[in-house]
Amino acid sequence: MLFFLVTLITSKDNSFIYNGFQSSHLYFDGIAELTSTGLLRLTNDTKLEKAHAFYSNPIVFKNTSNGSVSSFLTAFVFAIRPQYPTLSGHGIVFVVSPTKRLPNSLPSQYLGLFNKSNNGKPTQPSYEGMD
Repeated sequence: MLFFLVTLITSKDNSFIYNGFQSSHLYFDGIAELTSTGLLRLTNDTKLEKAHAFYSNPIVFKNTSNGSVSSFLTAFVFAIRPQYPTLSGHGIVFVVSPTKRLPNSLPSQYLGLFNKSNNGKPTQPSYEGMD
């Protein structure tokens, strides 16, 4: 089981700290869920499933008037508890994405971000029309 706690600070205008996710208003995809204790669970006992949790409001990193790009700081505290103590899972990914959906992504070795056709390609995943 994977439990996840995130802190993301993008600028003076956008900062948030989650110490539990009860009031986070995250967008969940796949098997992601909020536990009764306020933890974000991204795995369960099902096989070959993926989970995503996205911040629900867009964060602007690029100032369109002057072209400057905001820096950001993020920190994570999480616990991974494998089903079998001697076997590890495939991993966890933090991604900045222009969309809340990754429809062609696959679980396991693709980390819920890539698939067989775009894994390892520097231009993928592509998001047409996004800067």
